[in-house]
Amino acid sequence: MSVDNVQDNEDVIDLRKFFKVIMEKRKIFVAIIILCTFIATIVAFVMPKTYQSNTTIRIKTLTAAKGIELMKSAEVIEPVMDELNLSGISTAKFISSNLSIVNPRNTDLISVTAYGKTPEEAQAIVKAVLDNYAVAIDEYNEDQNASTLDYLNEYMAEAEKEMKEAENKLIAYQEQKGIPLAYAISSDIDNMPMDADFIRLSRDRRIATERYLQLMRNYENAKVGEIQKAVEISTVGEANTLDETPVKPNKKIIIAIGFVLGVMISLGYSLFAYCRKYGINILN
Repeated sequence: MSVDNVQDNEDVIDLRKFFKVIMEKRKIFVAIIILCTFIATIVAFVMPKTYQSNTTIRIKTLTAAKGIELMKSAEVIEPVMDELNLSGISTAKFISSNLSIVNPRNTDLISVTAYGKTPEEAQAIVKAVLDNYAVAIDEYNEDQNASTLDYLNEYMAEAEKEMKEAENKLIAYQEQKGIPLAYAISSDIDNMPMDADFIRLSRDRRIATERYLQLMRNYENAKVGEIQKAVEISTVGEANTLDETPVKPNKKIIIAIGFVLGVMISLGYSLFAYCRKYGINILN
């Protein structure tokens, strides 16, 4: 198709004519933009303000994933909701609306950001979450210590039983073969009688005794560790400062959206006026 044919086709929009229509309708064009921008401005200023407060903590001996899981648990979040008199919503809904808990990549840090209707509410949420988290960590430590002691106690009893059985076998063999008692209780295998069974029984007794003693040392260390925290948390940088600048709504963005929307509506109206004036059906 030639250029002349394109220009003669009435279904093709002539930009010069279209711009002429815009100029003819410029008062309406500008009025629509102003109206949309004005409405957006009102919306930006009447929308509820949202404030944020944040802090970063470091956790020790606990993975960040486990730390975040514990921080998002019901035992941490539900008391916060009760304190804020929030009922009728789930903990998941509260977390998604009021909290951001993230782990910066390849670190042992957890960043906690809370959102509230006032700066004080946002700060209170962060404080309550961290306070409840500290309590949950203490309970976690107690459970871990108790589990460790139970585990060691169970295996220490088994090791003691094995040690006594090995010792009884060695003594019985010593009595049967008439080997002096000094050899039976000696740990110096090189100076023992050249009796393979006796040497094997002596080695079994020594290994069982060492295992039992090692478990005893571990048990005593674990009991001492009860007064220490298996998991510790510490604040990094400034702790939960009060920020009186709202993070939402972003007035500039909302007003800019209103302006752009006004321009688009104005262009749509101008296109409609152009089609009516020149009898063009652009839908076909």
